[in-house]
Amino acid sequence: MNTSLFKSLLIGSLAALITACGGGGGGSIADAGIGGSGITSVGSVTAIGSITVNGVKFDTLGATVTIDDVSGVEGDLKVGLVTKTTGTLNNDRVTGKATRVEVSNELKGTVDAPPVITAGTFIVFRQVVVVDANTVFDNATGLADLTIGMPVEVSGFRDATGQVRATRVEKKASVPATFEVKGMIGTVDNVAKTFTLGNLTVNFANAPPINLPASGLLTPNLPVEVKATSAPVAGVLTATSVEVRAGGLGQISGEVRLEGIMNGLTGSAPVFSFTVNGQNVSTNSNTAYDKGTFANLVNNIQVEVEGQITNGVLVAAKVKFEEKKNDVKITAQVVTKSTTAPSLTVLGTPGGVTVTTDIATIFQDNSSQKLRVFGFADVQVNDWLEIEAAKDGPTSVAATKVVRVNVPSNTRTILQGPSDSTTANPFIDILRVRGVIGLGTTYSDVNGPITQAQFFSPAIVNKIIKMRGQFSGAQINPVDEAQLQN
Repeated sequence: MNTSLFKSLLIGSLAALITACGGGGGGSIADAGIGGSGITSVGSVTAIGSITVNGVKFDTLGATVTIDDVSGVEGDLKVGLVTKTTGTLNNDRVTGKATRVEVSNELKGTVDAPPVITAGTFIVFRQVVVVDANTVFDNATGLADLTIGMPVEVSGFRDATGQVRATRVEKKASVPATFEVKGMIGTVDNVAKTFTLGNLTVNFANAPPINLPASGLLTPNLPVEVKATSAPVAGVLTATSVEVRAGGLGQISGEVRLEGIMNGLTGSAPVFSFTVNGQNVSTNSNTAYDKGTFANLVNNIQVEVEGQITNGVLVAAKVKFEEKKNDVKITAQVVTKSTTAPSLTVLGTPGGVTVTTDIATIFQDNSSQKLRVFGFADVQVNDWLEIEAAKDGPTSVAATKVVRVNVPSNTRTILQGPSDSTTANPFIDILRVRGVIGLGTTYSDVNGPITQAQFFSPAIVNKIIKMRGQFSGAQINPVDEAQLQN
């Protein structure tokens, strides 16, 4: 069945609507083009209230919602979930009306082992889960909160190695009644009734597979969804259900927007063929590229493809490369907020650092207010934010993720980014915000403590540095901790 095939939800919003509706902060979509064309969008949700996926803000009022094939409600839709949204696209091409939203988690299970913080990974039912700066955590602040046996639900995309690149990790209050694992079959023994998903062995003796191919047998590389009512024992999961999933979206009329991991690249310019989440994709001389060119097409990268399906192949009108160069991290208070654009400033005024957001920016409220629907419109001056961003100017960044948090202990500010220091000790300059070294400043790199001399030698210009301390005026003074990130 198609509801278990798809791993994303399409969310979008007009720049003009971000201020009015909060980039997912509530309100209804303006009448920007009645009628419109049909659209199917698969991707991760970046904002809710309506939902925004792949650059389109969908009105979800009255839409049918399913969560892992079970009937749900609009309130079940959350930032970071991977879903399939079907509906109509308005003439403005950035708003639409959803008729059906299907959510499909990649994993529902328990954590196998302590996470590896330095690698950004943890393991659920022997499936490696990779997180990055844009992964949304719910009921947990990050990897460090995950412990052995903890029940979690993971949304994301499988890469070429079988790892799950997580868009959302939610810690659950209790172990689910039904565990779920998706993936591609590795080895299979149809006599012993076992197959492997990565390092996990699945016993399907009591779960006759459904939707089998014409051969009537399971074979390697088939995509499957496995359900079970008990956790694995010694690495073996006893299945209560095994479903072979289709290898693509099927024949869909209207526009398709598909986010996922690219694999199987063949061809030469301008005609290429590859797959995204198992869907066959082709390019031609009319294909446009966003944030790159055809030369940037390589296996195992995340892309968004727009086009129409012909004879089972998604013919790409546009390929967008997903940029995740989050070299800047900021924990600070909002100083000013623009009333004309979705931007704000932190770390001082006049001056400071300008933070711009757009329809792709992920918004999340982890403060005590815990607003489910939270967007740019909900951000207030003096709010504390954790910002993941890419530097796009001497004193400006483009945010990929904005999280409102409670006031941190000791009200300490964090600023990480490429150093623009041209002077040595006692200063560190990042985005033209000065950090002043004090007698109590501690130094480290990714391997542990280092001396001040090691920190400043060789020169720190353009090195990625994280500094933490009290912000006052236009400076972090003094810097309590300074760490080399590369």
